Amino acid sequence: MHNYLGREGVPPSELLATGRAEAIGYGGEIVTATVTSLERLPSTPTVVDGPGVPPQFRVGLDEGRVTTARRLLVTTGLVDELPDIPGLAGLWGHAVLHCPYCHG
Repeated sequence: MHNYLGREGVPPSELLATGRAEAIGYGGEIVTATVTSLERLPSTPTVVDGPGVPPQFRVGLDEGRVTTARRLLVTTGLVDELPDIPGLAGLWGHAVLHCPYCHG
């Protein structure tokens, strides 16, 4: 968790579950799949996004399903690549921190 403000000591899987529950509470849908195709649909001019705004993307998924969406959130994961400094890895995340906003 790298000392995420307000969530000290929370296992990452618990933060993930909480975030997914919050997204679902706002009407979001969590889809775990691999995208096999992506097409931007012709745009329709709108003043304000809201109900009735047509989808902007057609997304093909690995299980054969096709869905549409107004917005996409693309996530790829993250891995810390630490410099080769003796002892750094053992201190990372509790004595050596990387974010001056969260940890300053």
